Amino acid sequence: MSRFNRVACLLTDHFPALFERSLDRALTHRPIIITSPLSKEVFDSSPEAAQRGVYPGMPLQQAISICQEAALLEADIPKYQAAKGELLQDLERISPIVEGDGFECAYLDLKGLDYLYDSYEALTDEIIGAAPEYLTPALGTAGGKFPAYVAAKLARPGQTVTAPDDLKAYLKEVSIDLLPVDRNIKARLRDFGLDTLGAVANLPVGALMVQFGVHGRLIWQLSNGMDSRRPVARLHEDVLEEHLSFPTPTVTLSTILYAVEVLLGLAFSRPQLHSRYSRTATLKAGIFRGPAWQRRITFKEPAGSKERALLPIRYLLERIQLPGPLEDLTVTLTGLTGEAGLQTSLFYDVRKREQLRETVRQLEASMGKHPPIYQIREVEQWSRIPERRLALIELSP
Repeated sequence: MSRFNRVACLLTDHFPALFERSLDRALTHRPIIITSPLSKEVFDSSPEAAQRGVYPGMPLQQAISICQEAALLEADIPKYQAAKGELLQDLERISPIVEGDGFECAYLDLKGLDYLYDSYEALTDEIIGAAPEYLTPALGTAGGKFPAYVAAKLARPGQTVTAPDDLKAYLKEVSIDLLPVDRNIKARLRDFGLDTLGAVANLPVGALMVQFGVHGRLIWQLSNGMDSRRPVARLHEDVLEEHLSFPTPTVTLSTILYAVEVLLGLAFSRPQLHSRYSRTATLKAGIFRGPAWQRRITFKEPAGSKERALLPIRYLLERIQLPGPLEDLTVTLTGLTGEAGLQTSLFYDVRKREQLRETVRQLEASMGKHPPIYQIREVEQWSRIPERRLALIELSP
């Protein structure tokens, strides 16, 4: 296989912890444990804490007991997402097809880049160089996403490892811990004495499917090096953002609502929103001596004016308790559309279908992904087999 016709995995293990360390020199020589904002669990840890057995999802008390000298930080997820977004944008200057996978990985499709780079080494060096040095990135390349990820895991910081064409032999001694499945499934595999991908690959696929269903087939395929999945380019939606800083940190609701109104007024006066509507608004604020705060609001109906957008935001702010005084405020409008959402029709069935599709679009904006909504359709209504008479068809927006 041509080295350029491959998938690259840029690995940035412990992204949140290393990012926090880059902001505070006092953390340079200390292990770090980042706590989840929603539960008493570990969100991430520095490499030093991970070497002592700390892992994401571990109960916080247990993590502290095995790494008592660690610095405890609360996760600032919006800040990490913004930093990862900047990294993905930098990678898109190298390859047009970049897919993010959490904070740990970014996948690039290298196909066709041989026309832009003199050598494969020049390309891989530029990919590694796109990540800040403090992230200690490593790069793996292979014919599919999973073997590229394994290759990156086996690489040293700053190194590129290219997986060979014989993937089954290459993966034979790799731990099952690298499989992209739930931790409980990995624990059950170990209960059966299956510690390596080679041991899993030697089993019949049916035996794994009996135990793990569709996950069993995926486990078997990946363990045998069968992975032709390539990165999917990110969807870039129109985003409109307005920002202001308060003269002094404030918790006064009237001041915050006035700031929101000003920012919405600026946003809806932009040419980009002329005759357009927004489905969602995100409020982001820096908190005095605390982690950043963020809240997303999905409008029941797309908002086409400052007044329509302000109502649900006011309703939210009047009913929540802010985590501290706000130093600044950012309002981001997304899900921009040219439709108001309520369409009229002379025909009842047409109007009903349009309203249903609008509901799906609103759910998609709220969930961040396409909602699993299906319609029941008649297929072979004359069939004697009940299962063939009707079918579930996914409803598209």
